[in-house]
Amino acid sequence: MKLRAYIATYILFLAVLFLCFTIISAYMSNAQLDMYKQKCLREFQTISRTLVADISVLALRGHNLPENLAAEIDILFNVHARNLERSGILINLHEAWDASPVYAVSFVRNSPEYFIRISAPLAAPFEHYTLTYYFDFAQHMSDIRRVQNVLLFICVLFSAVTAVVLYFILAKIFEPLGVVSKASRNIANGRYTERINIIGTGEIKAVADDFNQMANEIEKHIQELKEETERKQRFADNLAHEMRTPLTAILGYAEYIQKAVCDEEKTIRLTGRIAERARYMNDIAELLMQLATLREYTPEKSEINIQHLFEDVTQTLSDSREKNMFRCNSNNVVLNGHEGLIKSLLLNLCMNSIRACDSENGQIRLSAQADANSVTISVSDNGCGIPPESLEKVTEAFYRVDKARSAKDGGAGLGLALCKQIADLHNAELQIESAIGKGTTVSVTF
Repeated sequence: MKLRAYIATYILFLAVLFLCFTIISAYMSNAQLDMYKQKCLREFQTISRTLVADISVLALRGHNLPENLAAEIDILFNVHARNLERSGILINLHEAWDASPVYAVSFVRNSPEYFIRISAPLAAPFEHYTLTYYFDFAQHMSDIRRVQNVLLFICVLFSAVTAVVLYFILAKIFEPLGVVSKASRNIANGRYTERINIIGTGEIKAVADDFNQMANEIEKHIQELKEETERKQRFADNLAHEMRTPLTAILGYAEYIQKAVCDEEKTIRLTGRIAERARYMNDIAELLMQLATLREYTPEKSEINIQHLFEDVTQTLSDSREKNMFRCNSNNVVLNGHEGLIKSLLLNLCMNSIRACDSENGQIRLSAQADANSVTISVSDNGCGIPPESLEKVTEAFYRVDKARSAKDGGAGLGLALCKQIADLHNAELQIESAIGKGTTVSVTF
């Protein structure tokens, strides 16, 4: 682009420069020629008047015979011709009875000589004589050519200097585009932190700012893609791990029953363990199905009485020995949402709190607060807490802070992932605050 702009600009400059040179050179040449023609015409008129005056004097002296007068005129003319020849002027006098009284001025080139030629009859009563005047213009033409050559040399020199200056000017103008191009190649090669630093204002600065904004967005999306890829890989790894453990147990128990001699009591105990592992796999499948279904689901919302919802959740957990852990405070809040999904969210949060708390001293508090613009539901416990480095990962599928305890208690690490998806469906914000040994608070702001 820079080369094309340079060539096009330089060609246009040369065209304008040499067009101006041609016009100025032609104007100067014509002006010089016209000036010398006017000068020669004045000299011709002076010579013509002088000849007429001298011939008239000869005629008054009595040289009336035509042959004598003609001889005297020739002598007189030759004297004038010799005097003028020293000044580079040639004259010729001859009889021409039909000569026109008009001055005939012309420029004659007799290579390599140049002349200004003027021809006209003498004044009456000698109009039958025609005077022809030649002025040697060769030296003056050489001067004009020399001036033209000097102008041409100046134009060529100016063109060369302009070519160098124009190159550096365009290089400076296009330098930011080179920086943009280099940064683009670096980003294309994977260096997404590349940015452009251009000082100043104008279009190039605006382009640089837009490029930096684009680079920021690209880097952001690339980072998101990397994180998404890592999450998917972790999901696949965790899913394989979660399925492998119960499948291994089921296969082991089945092979044992098949090959060993077992009484009825032992067979019932082993088949019960197989059923337990199968139910665990079924729970995982149902949770995964819920996660997959909710991705494309648009909930139908209605008004929910939070107090009734809290009572429903605690009633669902009434068979648990941890029922006495719960404390509820709804503050008569009413929420607009999907009741079944909100209940599922609270159940999962409460089950996580139950797993985190000591069965003897554990306390779980369900509360709701409302203001002019939002409603916040919170589930708090005084359990073991979550390490700070795990807070951003606990909403990922299959992520478990304490894998050994969660597996023992039947947790698969999908509860908080489901809660996060339910919150997103309601355009709500899920926040987790936790401290090791002090407990965890999960808040969902609608």
